[in-house]
Amino acid sequence: MYRNAHMKIRENPVVGKKEAKKGVKVKRFVYISYLWTCFSFFVVFFCVCVLFFVCFTLRWNRAKMSLQQRKDRVRQKKAAFLKSLQDD
Repeated sequence: MYRNAHMKIRENPVVGKKEAKKGVKVKRFVYISYLWTCFSFFVVFFCVCVLFFVCFTLRWNRAKMSLQQRKDRVRQKKAAFLKSLQDD
């Protein structure tokens, strides 16, 4: 197949315009493909928005606490530990 094609190209390298076949109707679904393109764009856009929301709103580590909050947390842990010692 390729040998014949290359031989024909070597014989006549000038590209000519092909004649359209008579009686053959070309079906074009331009509007449908346009709608599909728009739909797929919005689906991709929606997925990107969801990923952006999930990635930048969830925290995998704890939020920073102020000094007063840390001291209060330690005080609560000490109280809970002392209470557990008294219960035993």
